[in-house]
Amino acid sequence: LALYINSWSSAFQDHILKHTHSGGVCINEATFHVAQEDLPFGGSGNSGLGKTHGPEGFRNFSNQKAVFSKGKIDLSEALFPPFGTKLQKLLGKMLIR
Repeated sequence: LALYINSWSSAFQDHILKHTHSGGVCINEATFHVAQEDLPFGGSGNSGLGKTHGPEGFRNFSNQKAVFSKGKIDLSEALFPPFGTKLQKLLGKMLIR
């Protein structure tokens, strides 16, 4: 269904993408795969029936390969506690008036 690649090597990533079959691919990320609204979510072959999200929702028989790659700078840590003092101060200034 999905393929998860954990490598910063572009050559390795390209090799895996060109030589494997999957419904979707995440590079250096696994949590936000299903949350990408603009990328089709589902498998390939029989498991690819019923892909959802975006325009691909009605083109669920195309079996396009979705690729989501997380960058080296990871801001997603700010979404989960503990937030740290800097973020807490910023949120406090924004929410408390």
